[in-house]
Amino acid sequence: MTEYEIAPFEMPPEFENCWYAAGRHLNLRVRDSGAFWLRAELPVFREHLSFALGNQLFFIQLFNVDDPTNGWWQPTRLKMAVKDANGIGCLMLMKLLDGVWKPVEPGWGLIDMDSRLPLIPAEKVTEERILMTSWVSTAE
Repeated sequence: MTEYEIAPFEMPPEFENCWYAAGRHLNLRVRDSGAFWLRAELPVFREHLSFALGNQLFFIQLFNVDDPTNGWWQPTRLKMAVKDANGIGCLMLMKLLDGVWKPVEPGWGLIDMDSRLPLIPAEKVTEERILMTSWVSTAE
């Protein structure tokens, strides 16, 4: 097995504020949909937030549309999480408006990390049995 050393993700105050706002926004949808959180705590690792809905796992990274090169978007880390867990990678485009972080997209606020198209988690859930990998959630 190959081991990789992953440097810690730097969390400036603006990231933490954005992260809390994104979590509050998603928490309503997670709760109302019957989904449950896998990771929703700081510090972040590969994904910034993750949840399970039906037979799918969703891994999210936040993206500041006004500062796309700030280092929040770490595609390699997100792709590793998605691959390891056979999950779905999402971006949550965020914007600071009048001192408050808001999702750019409507509804869940998520887009697919590859196609960049809006993503509605319930539309990804199927009756198909999904092969579980050796990935283990660190959520408690």
